[in-house]
Amino acid sequence: MSEEWRPVVGYEGLYEVSNLGRVRSCARVVFFINGKHKPYQSRIKALRINQGGYVLVTLSKNCKRRSFTVHKLVARAFLGPCEEGIEVNHKDEDKTNNRLDNLEYCTKKYNANYGTRGARISKAQEKPIESIDCLGRRKRYSSVLNAEKETHISHRNISRYARGERCPTNGLKWRYIAEVEHYGLQDCEKVECDNDDD
Repeated sequence: MSEEWRPVVGYEGLYEVSNLGRVRSCARVVFFINGKHKPYQSRIKALRINQGGYVLVTLSKNCKRRSFTVHKLVARAFLGPCEEGIEVNHKDEDKTNNRLDNLEYCTKKYNANYGTRGARISKAQEKPIESIDCLGRRKRYSSVLNAEKETHISHRNISRYARGERCPTNGLKWRYIAEVEHYGLQDCEKVECDNDDD
């Protein structure tokens, strides 16, 4: 597929996005209040990945910087405007593959049920996990769902805490247990602090 460039919607004349998922600034001359001007050459923009795994780019306009997900920029430029309630789906489920031929508009429900997403979520929720309170006491759970039942903290928040996407606000730290011997693992096994009172 040969690379084709189109203006970034809302940033026309400043930035362009390609069907291969790259973003560049446009060559332009900037005029300053004091009457001076400076020519800028076109440059490929640096990309970064956010905590959710999506590729971001930062664009500037009128001295204001804003970050955008690249897949949405590609979709708007090449697939047209996005209707209310419609999302952009990565067909191959790789959030870093922002090529036009990998993107499609779809409903939120379709996107949520697409491909192996359900199986991946179920597998993640079956992983053993433990909480650590402010005194260092540990509680182990055989799964995120069992932890939710015991603590009344939503499984979504527990998973986000364990992945480092959110800071715990309830005094508990969470982490997935990489290797747990399932023999004798109790859902609410406590590891108490050592007492030196003996």
